[in-house]
Amino acid sequence: RLEDNPYLDPDYADRLNQLPEARRRQLRDGDWRVYDGQFFSQWNQSVHTRDVGAIDPSIRRICGLDWGYNSPGCCLWIACLPDGHFHVEREYKFNGGSRDKVTVKDVAAAMKRISQDMGLKRHPLVMADPDLKSSKGQIGESIIETFRKWGIPMEPSNNARNLGWQRCQELLRTAPDGVPWLTVAPSCPYLI
Repeated sequence: RLEDNPYLDPDYADRLNQLPEARRRQLRDGDWRVYDGQFFSQWNQSVHTRDVGAIDPSIRRICGLDWGYNSPGCCLWIACLPDGHFHVEREYKFNGGSRDKVTVKDVAAAMKRISQDMGLKRHPLVMADPDLKSSKGQIGESIIETFRKWGIPMEPSNNARNLGWQRCQELLRTAPDGVPWLTVAPSCPYLI
């Protein structure tokens, strides 16, 4: 970061401030996760990643699941804080693309264990890709039905990507209290 070097010419800061945003954040702020053309350009790890400590288990939570059988999958636990903010407090990444493919039963058991470890009395509602609801072209129950059978409450989400992306852009903005509407725990490296 600029402030880390006490030997720089004072005019150097002015020159850095004139650079395009991505390059300025790299050279002035030391943020090497930003790059030109980045889709969520307002993401700033030093701002959006924070440790809020233990969150009361009675606070409402939702989960989001990106299923992966032939590729990695991930489930996120998101606390809906009383002040209107959202905080991703936990992630579970599973390696669906590994040689030892995980099953719905394996993932459901791990998700239930994580919720119990968090002190939650019951597993939060999981929003998942609506394609998991379909049993079209296969015999038997859908993936959502299988998760439900194993005790995970799951509903298909709306996968209108443009609307979701816009919502994410809004949640990354700073709220009037100076904290972004959406923050992520440092213990969620896959999401970060």
